[in-house]
Amino acid sequence: MLRTARASQDVKTVSQIPKKSQEARTWCPELQPLILNALKQLGFDTPTEIQALSLPTTLRGKSTLLLAETGTGKTLSFLIPAITRLKMLESLTNKRSLPNRPRILIVVPTRELGEQVLAIAKSLCHHIKFKVEGFFGGSGTLSKQKKSLQAGCDIVIGTPTRVIQLSKLGALYFGDIRFIAIDEADTMFTQGFENELDKIIRATTSASRKAAEIHRQVMKIRLSSEEEAQMLQRSTPFSMGDDGSLQFLLSAATIRLDAEKIVTKKIPHLKIVKTDQLHHIPTGIVQNFIERDVLLDQVRYCLTKVQKESGDTASILIFCNTRAGCSFVHEQLKMQMFVDGQLQALVCTDIAARGLDIPQVKAVINFDMPASSIDYIHRIGRTGRAGGRGYAVSLVRPENRILAQRIDEAVRRKRSLEAITATKDVLGSFERKAMSTKMIGGHYKSINSLRAKSKTHSKFKPTKHLWFEKGSDGRMRATPRWNV
Repeated sequence: MLRTARASQDVKTVSQIPKKSQEARTWCPELQPLILNALKQLGFDTPTEIQALSLPTTLRGKSTLLLAETGTGKTLSFLIPAITRLKMLESLTNKRSLPNRPRILIVVPTRELGEQVLAIAKSLCHHIKFKVEGFFGGSGTLSKQKKSLQAGCDIVIGTPTRVIQLSKLGALYFGDIRFIAIDEADTMFTQGFENELDKIIRATTSASRKAAEIHRQVMKIRLSSEEEAQMLQRSTPFSMGDDGSLQFLLSAATIRLDAEKIVTKKIPHLKIVKTDQLHHIPTGIVQNFIERDVLLDQVRYCLTKVQKESGDTASILIFCNTRAGCSFVHEQLKMQMFVDGQLQALVCTDIAARGLDIPQVKAVINFDMPASSIDYIHRIGRTGRAGGRGYAVSLVRPENRILAQRIDEAVRRKRSLEAITATKDVLGSFERKAMSTKMIGGHYKSINSLRAKSKTHSKFKPTKHLWFEKGSDGRMRATPRWNV
């Protein structure tokens, strides 16, 4: 019952970087000293894999889709080039942000993720003297947000709905925007935000054409002499072919093929930069699959084990598929286990699975199995951040058994989870195989082989990974111990 495991376009992967550069990465030499000092003061002495891969492309003005596993620094991967290029643009044009006219727009799917990106952007821009504002539903009245824009800001972070609202009110103009970042791009383009993003992209693209023409004229004047042109090319991250047009920077921890096609269709000439661990489970996360029987007893058992392994102050996320499921689990556990406040747990839906960086989360429990392997990656990616250690437990119902088996097999074979699905017409023979297997000791074993073994062994002897108890139907069942 228990499985434990550790888990046609320009495309770059980490495997294309020499091994030595992976072990001792350094920041891109095109970065200005001001940016480098800001990063070092914030504790970012070396870039992550996705940052090392993407910066040579993004710093030269190329619209880029950044794909990397959770907790690998994708936020800085789009903030650094946008801020660096904007700072250099200021030095070339002597132009500052005007009221209601920001120059960088960052679009996020939720207020929670937006506030997280806002905190990172403010920390970085504090050293660079750029003003950053966040505009989300529920984070302040429209009148206050209009006043903030009127006062002037360089970077705006907001949800699509609020950005469009402010634009319609005349508080936000797109004419000066030169950089657009879209976080969690796979979610944004496939889960209800597509129409709003279309409006934003059309408006900013149209406005940027005039800005690009002005930029070309300014650059033509500034680069009147060959000597100055050579000097600027050596000292700036701008290539001489950069016409000042709009740059898109998109990021995602997962992306389906259909979503990738939508994104590349909406934004032509998009470069794709990805790590070779995309759609893989982080190696520091120990995973367990438990067939659901006595539901709350198993959740309490998992929580007790996490508390024992990680300490009394361990923080845990428990995922349910519905709000009703969250309410049920929360009320039961609150009454039974959390009166003393020794164990901290958040019961939530998938809204907490996308993009949020909560470093202190020690474990994730899937009370309900997610609908797809992509959602599974996002959920358990909330623990084991930045190469740390984490625990993931999934309670598996009969209808989720096929998906759980495929994830289990992919992790054991160190394969990508990208193509895994629970759709019956796709599974075919694999489904028939799943129906003829049983999870014993964490491995799916053939029922026929188990029957053959039972003829030679009068009694099944439990291993150290299992302990037996009587279920609600009176039958003996094996329940896993927390395996680390």
